[in-house]
Amino acid sequence: MSDSRTFAEALVRMSHLVQHVFADVSRSHGTTPQQAHLLCVLSAALSE
Repeated sequence: MSDSRTFAEALVRMSHLVQHVFADVSRSHGTTPQQAHLLCVLSAALSE
C-alpha cells in the first residue's frame, strides 16, 4: 500500500470521527451538526 493511499485513508477516518463528534455534541445541545459546526466557525472568528 502506498504512503499517499494510507494518508488519504487516515484523513477519511479522521473526517468521519469529527462528523461523529459534531453529531454527538449537537444532539446533547438540541442543535443540528451543521449548527454546531457554524458555532465553532463563528467562535473561532470572534476570538481572532
